Amino acid sequence: MTPIAFADKTAHTHYQLLLTTCIRNVSGANGTQIAEVELLGAAAGGLAPEVDAGEDRTIAWRGSGNTIMQLHPVVRDDDPGDPAPANPDYLTVPWWSPRQPVADFTGTRDDADATVSLPDPGVHTLQLQV
Repeated sequence: MTPIAFADKTAHTHYQLLLTTCIRNVSGANGTQIAEVELLGAAAGGLAPEVDAGEDRTIAWRGSGNTIMQLHPVVRDDDPGDPAPANPDYLTVPWWSPRQPVADFTGTRDDADATVSLPDPGVHTLQLQV
């Protein structure tokens, strides 16, 4: 079984499948047979969004209220209906800092490109869910 994903999200009425390398042992074979080909669509509404919050970062401590970091995650959504322009709340993007002093997201906690003020020196883990 060899799943193959296609970048084209458009539904078509006809498909042509061209198999160019389907013989596993070319020197010992005189033909090949394909038993089954199955085309599967994604779940209604597409797949879950993909999120990359970025690499771990080190910043210099400048004191409480002065140590500010701008967050720039990458959020990809493949929903074929693209409801985001019509509904700005289609994807929610909450940040938080679990099991440690609460970081101050300066009013941007639900914004993907949040600004965070770190309350004290140390290692801070910020989590993002979309």
